[in-house]
Amino acid sequence: MREQKKQGAREEPLPMLVVEQHLAASAASATASAAAAAPNSHSQKMIAARERLAQACNSDEMLAAVAEGEAAGLSDSELAPARVVADRLRKQDAAKENLKHAIESKSIDKLLAALEEASAAALPMSDLSEARAVLAKEEQRKQAARDALEQASKRLDECLAVRESKAAVGSDASVADDALPDFEVEDESAEPRTTGPVVLPLRELQEAERATRIALTEGQAAGLSDGDLLEPVQAKLQELRRVIARVSLAEAVDAANILLLESSIEQGREVGLQPEELSEAQSVLESERRTAVARSALAKLAGSDDRLRKEEAAKENLKHAIESKSIDKLPAALEEASAAALPMSDLSEARAVLAKEEQRKQAALDALEQASKRLDECLAVRESKAAVGSDASVADDALPDFEVEDESAETQTTGPIVLPLRELQEAERATKIALTEGQAAGLSDGDLLEPVQAKLQELRRVIARVSL
Repeated sequence: MREQKKQGAREEPLPMLVVEQHLAASAASATASAAAAAPNSHSQKMIAARERLAQACNSDEMLAAVAEGEAAGLSDSELAPARVVADRLRKQDAAKENLKHAIESKSIDKLLAALEEASAAALPMSDLSEARAVLAKEEQRKQAARDALEQASKRLDECLAVRESKAAVGSDASVADDALPDFEVEDESAEPRTTGPVVLPLRELQEAERATRIALTEGQAAGLSDGDLLEPVQAKLQELRRVIARVSLAEAVDAANILLLESSIEQGREVGLQPEELSEAQSVLESERRTAVARSALAKLAGSDDRLRKEEAAKENLKHAIESKSIDKLPAALEEASAAALPMSDLSEARAVLAKEEQRKQAALDALEQASKRLDECLAVRESKAAVGSDASVADDALPDFEVEDESAETQTTGPIVLPLRELQEAERATKIALTEGQAAGLSDGDLLEPVQAKLQELRRVIARVSL
């Protein structure tokens, strides 16, 4: 019997082969007959039409060849086999196109229909292999999705069968006992129980919800229908969401956290909890909001007091800096005042004093530089022995080599540079003034004070010798 089936499967295409052979034989016989006859235009058209019928290899070409044969006057006996072949090729082309779309859609229903159509059109096995592979893969996926849904359904049954303790959802008398599902939520801070009802943590409820959503999504993508567990699992999932919302409300009430209360109340509304189930959380939320407002007001008052203290301290430091006229203290006081956000009017006097003191310091620095140059000039002039007399007690090598002018003598026209004693004394006086102003302006030893003081001391020794 099996061999007969195989033989029957192999013999199924033979009638079409016979038709094609008949077409070729008829075309050859008709061509030979026409060639034997006297050549004319009509017979040439018939010959061309028969040749085209014999060469056509797809439905479009075969239909065009049939139309050309009809126009050339070929008999029905010659065209009938071609029409059969054209119809078969058209069905095969349509079956191939439907197979292509079914493979792209990955729809089990479309793949089955396309494969059935392809088999009826006698497409070769090679054209069906890809569609069959895709069908097998999608059927496996569908079965896996069904198994996942069954597992999710069992897990939901377990979650919904656990008893919920009243302590887990609060003791609000407005919530009737029959409004609560019968399961209990675990207090993770408590010691593990060895007896009593089954305890289920909130995180396990949430994990069951997540796994169920994934299973539903995969089931819908795999093409499962409502009859394939989708509808009952969706109903159980909705009930689990209400349970999770109640437990979340209880935890938010215990925590008295505004964000948790707001999110859990919103979650309860989304899953359809009754208003009385939300009332306790809403009361706690309103109370916490009032507390938060009060805390914010107190914080603002405390911040205002702190700001006032900083402003007063900054004003006091500005006052002392202005009185001191210290270039070091003034910038620090101005920076503190800016940080305390004092108005510009409170800073203007300090800035003016700072600018004035900086100008004074620069003027003192310029005066010291000028005095230093003048000292260099004085100390560079050679002191004349005649100007200091012939006191034998003063050794020649102890005197600097410059000459002082004798104002009673006649003006010299030659000899060394002459520096009057009064100019030396004037240079000393100007240097002392510059040093005093520099110290008053806050110049340090690094600001020419020390080197100028050394030069002044040397000039005083020179003046002392000259005065002798």
